[in-house]
Amino acid sequence: MIPGAPARVHRAPDGSANQLAGWWTQRVSAFDTLFLVSTVLLAASFLPGFFLPGNGVIHNRDLDNALAGMIAGVAGMAALLQWLRYREERSLPAFLLSCALLALALANVARAAVTSADLERILGYSMENGSQAPAYAWLVSRSVAGVLFLAAGVARVRSWSDLRAGVRVVAILAAVAAGLASVVFAIAQPVLPDLVQLPNGMGALPEASPVFVVLNAGIASIFAAAAVLQRAAFRRTHAQRDALLTIALLVAAFGQLQAGFDVTLYVGLIGAGDLLRAGFYLVQMLAFRADLRGSLQELQHHRDQLLLLREAEIARAIVEERSRLAREVHDGLTQDLWLAQLRLGELATLVASESAAQDAVVGVRDALEEAVRDARLAIVALDVAASPAPSFVDSLRDYIERAADRLSFRVEVAIVGTVADVGPRTSAEIVRIVQEALANARKHAQASVVKLSVTAADGELTITVDDDGIGIAWPLPRAGRGMASMQERARSIGATIQVGGRLDGPGTRVMLTLPQAA
Repeated sequence: MIPGAPARVHRAPDGSANQLAGWWTQRVSAFDTLFLVSTVLLAASFLPGFFLPGNGVIHNRDLDNALAGMIAGVAGMAALLQWLRYREERSLPAFLLSCALLALALANVARAAVTSADLERILGYSMENGSQAPAYAWLVSRSVAGVLFLAAGVARVRSWSDLRAGVRVVAILAAVAAGLASVVFAIAQPVLPDLVQLPNGMGALPEASPVFVVLNAGIASIFAAAAVLQRAAFRRTHAQRDALLTIALLVAAFGQLQAGFDVTLYVGLIGAGDLLRAGFYLVQMLAFRADLRGSLQELQHHRDQLLLLREAEIARAIVEERSRLAREVHDGLTQDLWLAQLRLGELATLVASESAAQDAVVGVRDALEEAVRDARLAIVALDVAASPAPSFVDSLRDYIERAADRLSFRVEVAIVGTVADVGPRTSAEIVRIVQEALANARKHAQASVVKLSVTAADGELTITVDDDGIGIAWPLPRAGRGMASMQERARSIGATIQVGGRLDGPGTRVMLTLPQAA
C-alpha cells in the first residue's frame, strides 16, 4: 500500500443498491417519482418533434374538427367546474385558476367555431389562405393562461387569500381578451410580422421561425414553473387534485414546446402537441373528479362526526337525567322512608302490649327497611351510571364495591377475555340489570356468595350472575316488576336474558348475552 494513499473500501454491489433504494424511499415520495417519470416520458415524446419537425403531423380535416370540438367542450367544462369551486371557496388561487381555464376555454371555443362555421379562409386559419393571426392568437391565449396558472401557484404556496376588486377585473379582462385574440389578430393580420412561414405548395407544412420557437419555449417555462409551484402545494396538502393539476401543467408545458416545432394551428393539421393539449384537459377532468370524490368523502366524514356528536349528546342527557333522579331519590324518597321508619319505631314502643299491632308494625318496618335498602342500591346504580368510567368493566366493579355494604352476601367478580367498550348507555343498562339481579338474590335466594362473571368470546359479551341460594321455582312463576324491568332493559340494548336454576349446583342463574363490537 502506498503511504498516504486513501484506503479502498470494498462494498457489496447489492448492499449499495439497497442503500440507494433506502435513500430514495426516505427522501423521495411516490408523487415525486411519478413527477420524475412523467417528465422523462414527456421529454421522450418531444424528442422526435425536436429533431424531425413536422414528421408526426397528419392531414385530416374531419379528425381535426372532431378533436377541436372535443377540446373545446372539455375546456369549457373544466372552466365551469373551476368557477363553481371558486364560488364555494372564495379564494384567490381558485379564482386565478378559473380565469386561466376560462382563457383557454374561450380560445378553444373560438377555434372550434372557426372550423364549424367555415370561417377559416376569412380569419386566416386555412392552409390555402393562411395568415399570421393564428400564431399570434395562440401565443397570447397560452401566455395569458400560463401567467394566471403561475399566479395561482404563487398564491397557493404563499397562502394569499385577499381577492381585491382590481385583481378580479384584470384577471377576467385578460381571460376574455385571450379568448377573443383570434378575431383581433385576424383584423390586424396585414401588419403582423411573420412568426410562421406558410407553405407554398400542396403537401407542405408551415414552418416555425426561431422567434416563434423561443416564444413557445418561454411560455412552456411558465407552465413548468406553475407545475413546480403546484407540486409544492401538493407537498403541503397531499390532495389528489393538486397532484393531478401538477401533472396537467407538466403536460401543458411539453405540449407548448411541441407546438413550437410542429405548427398545427391551421385547419386540418394534427400533431403530437394537439394530443398533449387534449391530455391536459383530460387530466384536468380527472382532477375535478378526484376533487368531487374528496368532497364527498369529507361530507361523509362530517356526517359521521355529527352522528357521533348526536349520540354523545343523547348519552350526556341520559347521564344528567340519571344523576338528577339519583339526587331526587336520595334527597326525597329515601329521606321520607327513613323518617317513616323512625316513626314506626316510636309507634312500636307505644303498642308494645298489643301483639297483633306489634306484628303489623314489625311487618311495615321490615317493608320500609327493604324499601330503604332498595332505594340506596338504586342510588348507587344511578350514581355509577352517571359517573365517567374508563370502561364498562370499571363501572361494574365500582358498583359492586359501593354496594357491598348494603348486600347480605359476598360478591366475587371474574373477567374472562378482552372486553370491548359498549358505550355509556349500554353500560348503564347492564349495571341496572346486575343491580336488579343482586336485589332479587338478596330478597329471595338466601345466598351467601354471588359470582358475577363477564365473558367476551366468539363476538359475544355474556354477563352471568350466579348465587348459591335456595334456587328458583320451576316452572318460573309469573314475572314480577323486577323481572319485567330486566327483560325490558335487555331488549333496549339488543340483548337477551335468561333466568333459571344453575346446572352446576343449587342456586339461580341470570345470564345476559349481547353482541360485542369488534
